[in-house]
Amino acid sequence: MVLIHEFRVPLHMTVDEFQLAQLYMVVNASEQLTGDGEGVEILVNEPYDNSDGHMGVSTVSGWVVPRNKGQYTRKHYYCKSKIPGFVSALYGAVGGLGGALGGRY
Repeated sequence: MVLIHEFRVPLHMTVDEFQLAQLYMVVNASEQLTGDGEGVEILVNEPYDNSDGHMGVSTVSGWVVPRNKGQYTRKHYYCKSKIPGFVSALYGAVGGLGGALGGRY
């Protein structure tokens, strides 16, 4: 049997204001880390609506796309100077990480 705990944190702002503030902070942090050929490249940033389940399985991750509405973002993080030396030695000249995210509220 799986026991699920749900925590609710009251906010001093509306959900729309929170989404705007979160977007601002992500962009602000990305700008601060950008420089010398490093930073974040946004490949895809678009809204999605999969309420009826027509999207099926993601071609990027291979996971089933949740039945909801949200914002899909795919990014490439260039962060060679932030990666520890032993990791760079294991993976060679790889200087970035990729990520896909489907956010919703």
